[in-house]
Amino acid sequence: MSMSASELIASLRAVRDRAADAGDLARALEVDNELDDLGELGNAPRRTCRRCGSWADHVHDPRTGDRMRVHGGHPADDQHTATAVEVFALATTALPHHWRETGSAARVVVDLGPDRYAVTVHPGDSIRPGTAYISGCERRDSGQPLPFPAIHATATTTAAIVSAYHHARHSEAGRHRAASAEARADDPDDLLSRFRLRQNQIDAEIDAHTDSDTDERRDRLAALHREASELAAALDNHLSLGGPLPHAWAHSAPA
Repeated sequence: MSMSASELIASLRAVRDRAADAGDLARALEVDNELDDLGELGNAPRRTCRRCGSWADHVHDPRTGDRMRVHGGHPADDQHTATAVEVFALATTALPHHWRETGSAARVVVDLGPDRYAVTVHPGDSIRPGTAYISGCERRDSGQPLPFPAIHATATTTAAIVSAYHHARHSEAGRHRAASAEARADDPDDLLSRFRLRQNQIDAEIDAHTDSDTDERRDRLAALHREASELAAALDNHLSLGGPLPHAWAHSAPA
C-alpha cells in the first residue's frame, strides 16, 4: 500500500531529524534540500544550511555572505537577518550616552522602525575575540517584549561595534574629567568639547522622556540648554575676537 503525500512528507521529516540527531550531516542536508524543494519544510526550521552545507547554527549576511552565528531558542529567517544587519550598523554609530556597562559586558540600545533592540557586546581580550549579538527586542511605544533570535554580528562588524564601544568609554571618561573643571573662555577646544557634552546630555534627557516627567527633570533639561547656549556664546565671542579655531574645525579653515 502506497503512502499518501502527507505521510511521505512526515516520513521525510522524520528521516531528516534522525539524521541530524545522529550527526549525519550529509544525509540531513540531502533530505533538508529535498523538503525545501518540495516546499514542505513546515513550521520547523531547516536543520542544515543550504548555502554552505553545514549545520544550521548560523545565518549569512546578505551583503557579504559572512556567517552570523545564532544561539537560543528562536530560529532566524531572512527578515530577521536583514533586520539584524541594520541594527548592527546602527550600533556602530551609537552615541556615547546610549551605551551601558553590564558587568563584564556592555549594552547599547538602538531604535529601528517601531521597535527597540538591545545589542550585548563582550569586548574580548588578547585570548578571546569580541562578540556582539542581539539580546533583546521590544516595542518602542509600549515596552512590550518581542521574540527575536540571538543573532551575532559578523567578525568584521563585531570589530566595528567594539571599536565604537571603546570610543564611547574614552569619550565618557573625558567628559567626566572635563565636567570637574571650570570652562576656559580662551580655550576653543575646551569650549567645543563642553558644548558637545551638553548636546549629548540633552539628547540623553530627551531619549528618556516619559509622560510622567517631573519638574526636577524639566529644570535639569532647561539648565543643560542654558549651559549649552552660554558655551556656544563664549565660543562665538572667542572666534569673533580673532581667536584660533578648535582643532576639530581647523581642517575647514579658509585658505
